[in-house]
Amino acid sequence: PTSNTYYCTYITDNDLNSYLVNEQSNSITGYNGPSSVSFYPSGKYAYVTNAYASNVVIVNTATNTVTGSIASGFDTPYGASFSPSGTYAYVTNFGNNNVLIIKTASNTVTGSISTGINSPTGIALSPGGRYLYIDNSGSSNVVIINTTTESVAGAVTSGIGTPYGIAISQSGTYAYVTNEGLPGNVMIIDLA
Repeated sequence: PTSNTYYCTYITDNDLNSYLVNEQSNSITGYNGPSSVSFYPSGKYAYVTNAYASNVVIVNTATNTVTGSIASGFDTPYGASFSPSGTYAYVTNFGNNNVLIIKTASNTVTGSISTGINSPTGIALSPGGRYLYIDNSGSSNVVIINTTTESVAGAVTSGIGTPYGIAISQSGTYAYVTNEGLPGNVMIIDLA
């Protein structure tokens, strides 16, 4: 916490169909195409999007055990992001061209956003929770959704090829977007 060293302890592997807990042999199995891991704000739970099984698996990070899964409405989920309070999780639903909204207290789908969404993959929420940034691999853009109105607030198209992953800096100043296909780079977007 006091240095610029970062540690990655959770890794997904699409080919091994397993959720690797660390670099040792300790793993939680039973996944089918895990594509991303997102942590509840307190870190108590991890939500793993299980693309080929069309569900989201919930892992207790203290015990590294699966505590449940959510399948209702999912078709190839890829990315997830939590609201700052942890009340909601937003999950991209590639197969249905929408983003599903999960109420975390009950782990149930309570809504969806489909306007402006086309084959969504990665997703990130602004630090204040006002905007969702969604990789639209089908439209070669990053669409911006206002979470209050659930409407499109804009889109970034310049330099975007096939966006797959996205992360926002803690300050909320920049978004980093991976271009999986051409041009095969990481785009840095000034969110202002």
